[in-house]
Amino acid sequence: MNISSNRFTFEDIEPNIGIENISYASQSLIGEEQTITINEGASYTFFVHVGGEHNNYQWYKNDVVIADATNPYYSIDELSLKSSGDYNCHITNSIANGLTLYSYPIHLLKLVSI
Repeated sequence: MNISSNRFTFEDIEPNIGIENISYASQSLIGEEQTITINEGASYTFFVHVGGEHNNYQWYKNDVVIADATNPYYSIDELSLKSSGDYNCHITNSIANGLTLYSYPIHLLKLVSI
């Protein structure tokens, strides 16, 4: 059974993991692409919603791993010009091996001084 190239998340795949010869790799991006402009010094929280009980999250900025950013959310307490960039999250699952879900990018392109 091939359910690849759809919009399934781990909540859809986990219950079906025991089906023999199921193929689920390569799913659509999660969420929606966004461009965010926020005042310098403000805080911001990125969030991605992916169903499933055995998910592992890793946030990236400009395709580089953000250390300790392993939750469905990633917060920046005080934004600065260095905070500008493209953020996205990669989600894996300990039950549905062989699939990584990727979020659409969130572009934090420029910040305005207060």
